[in-house]
Amino acid sequence: MIIQFPTPYPDELLYSVISRYHVRAGNVFWKHTLEDLFGKRTISASVFLPSGIGSLVQHLPKNTTLNEQIFIEKHTMYPFYTVFLPTEKAQSIYESMISDDGKKIYMQSGIMASSIQQNKYLRYCSACAEEDIATYGEMYWHRIHQLPGNLICTKHELWLEDSDVLITHSNKHAFILPTTSNCDLNGKRRITETSLIQLKNIVLQAENLLNRKYQNQPFSHFTQFYRYQLIEKGYASFKGQVKQKALNDAFYNLYSEELLKNLCIEPGATQWIANFSRKHRKSFHPYYHLLMLNFLDLDVNAAFEETSFENTPFGHPYWPCLNSTCPDYKKNVIKKVTIRRCEKTKKPIGRFTCPTCGFSYTRKGMDPNKDYCYKFSRIMDFGFLWKRELQLLLNDGLSYREIARRLGVDTNTVIKYEKKNIECEQKAKSSDR
Repeated sequence: MIIQFPTPYPDELLYSVISRYHVRAGNVFWKHTLEDLFGKRTISASVFLPSGIGSLVQHLPKNTTLNEQIFIEKHTMYPFYTVFLPTEKAQSIYESMISDDGKKIYMQSGIMASSIQQNKYLRYCSACAEEDIATYGEMYWHRIHQLPGNLICTKHELWLEDSDVLITHSNKHAFILPTTSNCDLNGKRRITETSLIQLKNIVLQAENLLNRKYQNQPFSHFTQFYRYQLIEKGYASFKGQVKQKALNDAFYNLYSEELLKNLCIEPGATQWIANFSRKHRKSFHPYYHLLMLNFLDLDVNAAFEETSFENTPFGHPYWPCLNSTCPDYKKNVIKKVTIRRCEKTKKPIGRFTCPTCGFSYTRKGMDPNKDYCYKFSRIMDFGFLWKRELQLLLNDGLSYREIARRLGVDTNTVIKYEKKNIECEQKAKSSDR
């Protein structure tokens, strides 16, 4: 058990804390630091998802408030890489990080299989480094700066810089501290306004993944969530059929080639979008989620807070017949609704047909309240009962105005259908000759 251990700084990587211990302990060789902290020399230095954390906690001073959960959730990249994984998979990675055997961690997290490659060097923000020196008397490695890609510091709106420290060091047991020797603090590249807006938003959402605790969900949750959102935004039919070309075109119209390259995503690639919009059978890199959420005008919280994914703009069965001549008038007898989307307004249009009388009507938009179901936008078919009642009223010699009043339509509709009846009778007579 060691006597002292550095208190982690805000958002500091555990890798960085260990490197500070190595310097403060005055150890010449890394194996001595590993023996101090882990009780063995075989632990490898891992920047993102380290193992051996259980052994580390056992060797800390007795009065420490640090534990496995604090290290993993606050000082590693665990929250970022596991947030979109199912509970059992995330828990398995968590347990592997506590154990001394971390061989499967990177494979389980999907980092190894991802097309989004990790950076080659540890990264830093020059302005943050100067502030750290002024505040703490030394530099340290920030978690948020180690996200893959060519990213920015959202606090100072500067491009992050590559240090001289390799993430995969030739000595796999070496924990390297950031210093002015391996980090050039003179270069401060300010990001242009055009690049800033979208990139900053993505990085801020990534910070949310690191700093907030979200409840892990099964892959089926995200399948339903994105299908629901694509339907709501008009990129899928109400049956869930994705309009792939429209989705691809809109996606790449929103995001610049520069932004995607900064995130290590191939511009114009459509396969991942197609896979993403279908059934989720495997994990996707968090960047894909962040890009799709931003595209759908959502933040990352929405992906975890949504619980109902039913696209039911007109509510649930049953719906009323709105034909005043039908014995089931205003009774909930309609079991099915056919839904399509208006090409112009993108609002849903539902078509309802009464099984008793054949009366068919449409209604556009969401039903704002329960009484809205008694309204319609357009009558598609008056049905056989209404037409029969019309004929009876015409035979009784009632005026067009009176018939219209009784049937709940205008006089032009009565005249139109009388004309149709006459034409049908004439055709029937001519066919009998």
